[in-house]
Amino acid sequence: MFGENCPLYYRYANLYNLCGMKEKVPSLLFCIAMDLIGYATYAIPGLGEYGDIIWAPLSAWLFYQHFGTWRGAVGAVFNFVEEIVPFTDFIPSFTIMYLWQKS
Repeated sequence: MFGENCPLYYRYANLYNLCGMKEKVPSLLFCIAMDLIGYATYAIPGLGEYGDIIWAPLSAWLFYQHFGTWRGAVGAVFNFVEEIVPFTDFIPSFTIMYLWQKS
């Protein structure tokens, strides 16, 4: 009923393509690098959460730009919250989204 067997799937898939909202999947290496940058704010003593104030919005923007569509938008919000909330930087959000897109 849902997915590729549903006639509406093709209609909405075409709308995404017309609007330039194609699903994007960046490389696994890029996703791991982005997660490592998020972890790196703790590697520099004293930077910690202050570095996340700069990294959180940049990371969310990169997330949306590289994944696109509604998944990228929802993921970008999750990624922003994950980066800005203290002690949640261990969640590899880019890599999780990569695996979700590939499944």
